[in-house]
Amino acid sequence: MPVYQHSEKKSGDIIASDEWNKMGLHIQGLNKKLDFNESILNGDLAIKGSLSVLDNLAVSNDLSVTGNQLISGSSVLNKDLTVKGNANLNSLNTSTARITSLNSTNINVTNTATLTRLTVKGALSGTAASFSGTVAVGNSLTVNGNSQVKGSLLVNNTIVSSVNNGKCFQSGNDAAIYDVNIANTIGVYGIQDIKKGNLRLGKTGPLLQGSSSKLGINTAPSAPLHVKGNGGVLNLEGINHTYVQFYPQGITNGRKAWFGYGNSNTETITLSNTKSDIALSAKAGAGAVKVSGSLEVTKEIRGKVWYSKEYVWTQGKGPIKMGPVATTVAFLTYVRGHFAGSGEHVRVYQNGSYWYLHGASQKSGVAAKARCIGKNF
Repeated sequence: MPVYQHSEKKSGDIIASDEWNKMGLHIQGLNKKLDFNESILNGDLAIKGSLSVLDNLAVSNDLSVTGNQLISGSSVLNKDLTVKGNANLNSLNTSTARITSLNSTNINVTNTATLTRLTVKGALSGTAASFSGTVAVGNSLTVNGNSQVKGSLLVNNTIVSSVNNGKCFQSGNDAAIYDVNIANTIGVYGIQDIKKGNLRLGKTGPLLQGSSSKLGINTAPSAPLHVKGNGGVLNLEGINHTYVQFYPQGITNGRKAWFGYGNSNTETITLSNTKSDIALSAKAGAGAVKVSGSLEVTKEIRGKVWYSKEYVWTQGKGPIKMGPVATTVAFLTYVRGHFAGSGEHVRVYQNGSYWYLHGASQKSGVAAKARCIGKNF
């Protein structure tokens, strides 16, 4: 289109046809760009300076602003809005604002904005913002009111909540993240019951359940630490030794007992009680403390000994069967009679898997009694 250079004309001046034609072409182009009846701009609009709209803004194509943008009314954008400087959106009504794409260095939303896709290379701050698509923030995101993202939120820096001693993030209707006003501490609280908080580590990983100062792993806890599993539930892995320590009066009163491998590269497992005795017990009348290997005792063994009934043999009877050899020891408790020489004797002896009580005499009245000690049979 020929360039029209305007020059002021006085009444009665002659207007050259070339000037008239250039002016007409520019007016025709302006009519195509602007619909004066509907107050609509058709096509692209590029502004190198600042754009200030105090009422409504309707753009059916692209709007590019190199400087700053201020919109105080409602905005209807069906295409992209690109702002290379700062964008201040003072009022965007959710019923009228349809921004497909807003690209800006810094954006400030003081009321409500509903954006399908928002890309901010700098900072985004607002009182309330609602996003149905993708939100990408290259610097910081600050929302003083409520923020709702129905699509994905991509933040290349840090999301910081200024909430102190309260809820700062909620996912769905099950749990929320809380600031608990304790240094270096974050809380996970349930929505249905704020006194409970659960955390799943991995889709098929363990479920940590917290309640009333108790921690459960894969179960609701009934003790300060409650672990539910099957087989090898707890592994204690050391470098060259490892053990469990016991502080029954608190950590400040010192260790009273420990169990495990206490020295480097030792093959001996130790149960040590520096305070008092060590008691091993089994179910009364039915249980037993079993030692499958050898038992070495450097001092005395004290305890209640199990013993069998008293077996009785009298002269003329056959051998009396007693307890099994594998779990008992037999001994004589009583003898009587006339022992006149080498023909008289009584004894306990092994025959196969059992102990027996028997005797012999050439005289009369010889008798004996015996018992077994060891394990009940």
